[in-house]
Amino acid sequence: MPVRMGEPVMTAAAFVPNNLWGETTLTWDTKPLSGPAFAFGTVAETEPVEFDVTCLVQEALAGDKKLSLRIFAPNYKRVQCDVEYGSRKGNDETRPQLLVTTLP
Repeated sequence: MPVRMGEPVMTAAAFVPNNLWGETTLTWDTKPLSGPAFAFGTVAETEPVEFDVTCLVQEALAGDKKLSLRIFAPNYKRVQCDVEYGSRKGNDETRPQLLVTTLP
């Protein structure tokens, strides 16, 4: 089922246990596998989606200090979804961001 432009789309986040990939060498065919989705949200045009990754960040800080996540649209195949996330080579406004909020 294709999504119409501007229509909200369900998105999900999943933990990726393998941190051995490299940003400049990663391809669709070499991407590491992820675990099941741990959070869901709805993407609407120009609106942020927030996932609480506090526990995963704490685990990463106690280990190798690396955290890999997969952000995806679980109900759509790759060619059927209009949700796009940019990379470091794209525009700043399309890049996923990790915002860290600390408590006093």
